[in-house]
Amino acid sequence: MDTTCCAKNGRVIPAHFSGSSMYSEADELQGIICVLNDVTELINSERKLKEKAHYAPLIGLANRNLFFQCIGHDVGDLILGFGSSGSCQQT
Repeated sequence: MDTTCCAKNGRVIPAHFSGSSMYSEADELQGIICVLNDVTELINSERKLKEKAHYAPLIGLANRNLFFQCIGHDVGDLILGFGSSGSCQQT
């Protein structure tokens, strides 16, 4: 499960939480193990990869991959009658 944690200094840290319960042979709960992994680097790496995949590095403009992705979304929305999704607009 993805969540966020708050560090002592107040910084919000994106994290992945997983947990598991431990039972005895008599099927009695013995304890619970919880693990939080900081996924800041993973999120930053994914963002950089998407940026490299969709923008020309020298000029910073959208490349043909992003163009065709946007066209596909907009054409699909028009065919289904939703109007323009505006998915090609940079925010």
